Amino acid sequence: MEVLARRLSNFLATPLGAALLLLAEVVTFFRKIVLDKDWTIPWDFTGYHLPLFCGVAKLIANGEWPFWDAFTYGGFPLFANPQAQVFYPPAWPFYVIAAAINERYWLEVLEWMTVLHVWVAAMLAWRLARAAGAEAHAALLAGTTYALGAFYTAHISHAGAACAAAWLPLVWLGMLERRWRVVAVGLALSLLAGFPAMVYVAFGTALLVGDPRVWLRGALGGIVLSSPMLLSAMQLVALSTASERGIQVVGGGLHWQAWITLVWPAWISKTSIDSAGLPGSPEFLFVFCGWLALIAALGNRDWRWLIVLAGVVAVMMGDRTPGFTMVYNWLPRSVKGSLYPEFFLAGFVLAIGVMAARGVGKYGLIATAIAFVELISQNSRRVFHLAKVQDSGAIRPHHFEGSEVTLLGVRSLTGNDWRIETIDDSMAWTSAAPITRIPHIGGNDPLEMRGPSAVRALYAKRVWPDQRYSVLADGTSPVLDLLNVRYLVRWAPNDTTPPEIPGLRFVRSLPGHSLYENPDALPRWYVSPKWRTFESFGQLRSIKPGAEVLIDGPPGEGSAGIVTDMTVRCAARCLVASSVVWYPGWSIRVDGVEARVQKVNGAYLGVFVDGGEHRLSARFWPEFTWAGRNP
Repeated sequence: MEVLARRLSNFLATPLGAALLLLAEVVTFFRKIVLDKDWTIPWDFTGYHLPLFCGVAKLIANGEWPFWDAFTYGGFPLFANPQAQVFYPPAWPFYVIAAAINERYWLEVLEWMTVLHVWVAAMLAWRLARAAGAEAHAALLAGTTYALGAFYTAHISHAGAACAAAWLPLVWLGMLERRWRVVAVGLALSLLAGFPAMVYVAFGTALLVGDPRVWLRGALGGIVLSSPMLLSAMQLVALSTASERGIQVVGGGLHWQAWITLVWPAWISKTSIDSAGLPGSPEFLFVFCGWLALIAALGNRDWRWLIVLAGVVAVMMGDRTPGFTMVYNWLPRSVKGSLYPEFFLAGFVLAIGVMAARGVGKYGLIATAIAFVELISQNSRRVFHLAKVQDSGAIRPHHFEGSEVTLLGVRSLTGNDWRIETIDDSMAWTSAAPITRIPHIGGNDPLEMRGPSAVRALYAKRVWPDQRYSVLADGTSPVLDLLNVRYLVRWAPNDTTPPEIPGLRFVRSLPGHSLYENPDALPRWYVSPKWRTFESFGQLRSIKPGAEVLIDGPPGEGSAGIVTDMTVRCAARCLVASSVVWYPGWSIRVDGVEARVQKVNGAYLGVFVDGGEHRLSARFWPEFTWAGRNP
């Protein structure tokens, strides 16, 4: 038995042994998420990241490049949204797996992808601690602390942040060993993971760990490696409402009350967030990384790690740090919009883990076992990362909020030809459109484009003033006709009589919802015999749908006509307009010959064609040109 124990101990000191032990810890910690189909990660994970994942996976399954989402906003450049992770190499094996299996299991694939990133984070933290001078067994404490501590416990619902945080130890390792190429790879993966707040963490904390010259070379290398994603994102940001988002007056950061959880983790479950005037997101109050790790960290004798810890804490506390608000106010608006000091918690937990590994000495294996039991007992059931699927609001490809009847009922009406709009109904119709495959004219993305947003604002109202989600306010607006909105969905209890809505016709009732029809909706592509010069989006309020459109050019008249299955017939020169969103990279061919794309109604695709019968084809392929250039 003694020999077996020694062999096991020696095995756990090897990279393979450490990897297997840490994998077992991570899977045990997140066992309900990855091993029980009734549990998942709540909040942004199912409401925002899952639709993006499904959108990319579905396009791959259909044999298409994951460039364009046709189910939100009248079209959206999916590839240019960093959180879709189209340029992130570690995501692609999971996209391919999802594309190869039944879409009912795509939520589980995304769960495994995220949890396996936690394992990667644990392994890299182990390697970092070894480079920092910790013994092999003691380094296991660093991996355990980082993977099961406060950051991943509280923030795994932000899938992009969870992925990016996995590479933070790699960045620190490169800085520690003065290997700028390792730093470059770590920073590039942090960028490509797509969560901007974690980019600040990776770049900012790296400066605290090592030589600024290594940092500079690594930073430049990381930017070069991630340049395709950066160029795509910059193009989209230039055309989006991101720069117009409300910026918090102060910089944010953790509250002083968060430190209570460092020694009393149960405090956050007992305090009232509302009455205490604290953040509406309680995960920002959780910093527990283990009592044993905290005590062991006191044994660290390297002042460098104390400086790293102090620097991370100073940023993490945000406005509670003297001078932070002044510095924050100096920052450009573009930086403020994505800087969340709370996410520097990742650096805090990682620094504590490394310091604990250095301080625990020869008792590393015992300490790791104690820390694992301690962390799993305190953290593994936190509501921040664990919820019943039925309570999480997760929409699946085979049901909408638990009802397959509702999903199939709406999908049978819209097909791929008509779009829907919502009237005081679930936000999931908008955010989950890539999952349901029911085209919605709206969306719920931080990178919503200005043009479609301005058009939709003519008849829709914001649910929350500072948010991007909006619902129908004027059912009689001619803009609905222009946007191919044929059906409108309204929340309605099953035992109530659907109310009449002016301009709309009641179609049918579905579980929890009523459907209305807009009989005057125009098809996705249509012929307009007349066009006026576009001056402002307000002109669309008085437009005659189907009879005229607005263009970036002189007014004129042509002939009437019809578009059927992308075949246009008109007696003389005419303008074919659409409700497909314009974006750099769209091309339209007329009888196989590329024609000049015309922007119509301020935000959509159009093209002039001569009289007769012509075959149209529209194709999107990313084009990295100046984003503000009109076609």
